This record gives sequence, C-alpha cells and structure tokens, in this order.
Amino acid sequence: MLQPDEWDAVCGDFAELGLTGHQALREVLGLIARRQVCAWTNWRAWVTLVGLVLPMGLVLSVVSRYWTGAIDLWFYVNNWTWAYLDSPGARLDLALSIWNVSLGYLTLIVWSWTAGFAIGSLSRDAIWVNGVLFGLIIFGGTLGTTTAGLLNPGNDAVFSLPFYRVALTMIVRIVVVVLPAASGMREGLRLTTLGVRQALACVVIVGTLTLLTAKRLAVSVIFGWWSPSAAGPVIRELWQWRGAWQLRLFSLVMSWPAAYLIARAAWQRWRQRTVSA
Repeated sequence: MLQPDEWDAVCGDFAELGLTGHQALREVLGLIARRQVCAWTNWRAWVTLVGLVLPMGLVLSVVSRYWTGAIDLWFYVNNWTWAYLDSPGARLDLALSIWNVSLGYLTLIVWSWTAGFAIGSLSRDAIWVNGVLFGLIIFGGTLGTTTAGLLNPGNDAVFSLPFYRVALTMIVRIVVVVLPAASGMREGLRLTTLGVRQALACVVIVGTLTLLTAKRLAVSVIFGWWSPSAAGPVIRELWQWRGAWQLRLFSLVMSWPAAYLIARAAWQRWRQRTVSA
C-alpha cells in the first residue's frame, strides 16, 4: 500500500532497527494510516468519492444485476434445440439475444474501466480507500432489494435455479465490472492521464455504447432496483420519471468519467505546449 520507490527504504529501516515481524507490521500500518489521513486532506479524494465512487458504484451495482441476461441464457442454454435454427425468425431471435447480452456486457466493461481509470487518476494516495469502497458498493449496493423480473411468477423457472438467481450475478460483477475497474485503476495510477487520441477514442466508444443502451439503462434503474415490500422502485419518483428527462441523468453519470479523461488529456497537452513555448 506504499509507493514502489518506498519499499526498499522501509525494509532497510526495519532491518537497521532490528524490528520483529509484529513490530514491523505495526510500524508499516501506522505509516499507511498516516499517509491515508494526509491523502484525505486533498480535495481530489473527496471529489472522487462523491462524484465517482458513490454514483458509479451504485448504478453499476444495479445495472450489473439486471443485465445478466439470465432469461436469454436460460432459454437458449438450458432449453437448447437445433429447431431454433430451422426458421429465419428463430435465427433472428437468437441473434438478437446474443447481441443484447453481448452489448450489455461490453458496455459494463467499458463503463467500469473508464470509471476505474478516473478513480485511479484522481485519487492517487487515497486509491486504496476509494477502490475498496467502490468494490463494496458494487457488491452491496443492491442488498435488501430485488428486481421486477425476480418477483414475476412467469420467470420462476429461471430464477428457481441458484445459478441464475445468485451465481450469475456474482460472475458478471466480478468479470465485467470489478476486474475491468481494477485494471482501469491500475492504469490511472500509472499513467495519470491518457493521450488525446486515446482519450478521444474512449469518449467515442463510451458515448456510442451509452447511446445504444440508454433506454435499457433507464429501464434497469427502475425495474432492477425494486423494493420487495413496496412492490415498486426503491426510489418512488423513478416510476413517475419513466420516459422523462430526469432519467437521462443516469447516462450522464456513466459518461462523465470519459469526459474527465478527454478534459484531462487536453489540459495536459495545453500545459506541455505552454511550457515548450
């Protein structure tokens, strides 16, 4: 949890002082704690927490549970028959199902990576706290809630199976959310900023995927964050906003890390040109 260039110095100090393992552990934990306190005196850590970790983590938690593609996977995997390929209509339905599930997974990967990069770039020394909180929100953001699909009796055949009810959600969150986000955080810490062309490519990709999934995002926020007791959305206003402009804010939330990347890249390019001039 220290900077790489500090590892040898810390180990050398411990060796010179002749500390035991328990003493060395206590000393390094104290150093880390002091570093974290200092890190949180910087406004960047708080901006990352409020502007990225909390909103992005919560939306990714809700969407990753709703976009598992459980019903499509159950229909075509557990009930596969070659008759699905006999007619053009059946083949089209299969292709659309593959497209929808793949598009959802790809969008989650891209959103997660860009969010992770922005968190790593902004947090710096506070990355351990913000990174852990981000992961906890992804896995715990939907605790105590369910989805409209899970409560629908017509889907009992699907969600009566533990794999589709529990395991698939965990797999999706780990593979297409947490791992890409961790990779993005690592790159954000290492690079701090992308080149202008790379950042522009990220903006184009994120923007395109967000536009393609905007309606699905709004639906998932409403029906994928369902209160089991009230038989409605956790936030009641979401039902009243369906089709309204307020739900477009969720698309902006998912897109703003990419906007940060291009703004940071453009600022870095301008600074370099100013210094060279």
